[in-house]
Amino acid sequence: MKTAWTTLCELGDLVEGLGKLVDIDGKSIAIFRVGETVHAMEDRCPHAGGSMSGGYLDDGCAVCPLHGWAFDLGNGSLRGSASGDEVLGVFETRVLREGDRAWVQAKI
Repeated sequence: MKTAWTTLCELGDLVEGLGKLVDIDGKSIAIFRVGETVHAMEDRCPHAGGSMSGGYLDDGCAVCPLHGWAFDLGNGSLRGSASGDEVLGVFETRVLREGDRAWVQAKI
């Protein structure tokens, strides 16, 4: 399967520390802004199916709003998991600037 840079939204659409849900070709993706850095991960928590984009950020992790499972923004691993079995897919992101606009893109 090929991956390509896909535009998700404008950087200005994101609120620091809050998630945003985008749907790209039937794939739900949670996007989080931390300063000028943007992180993208699968939106569905593997524990109970909660929407990660509806959660909050805590110490470099996105926290599921249903039961508090926290997943590392960088690699998708469950915080505190010894087994490493619970992992959310993460996507490489970039901010593409064109004039006065900045687009958030992910490699999907």
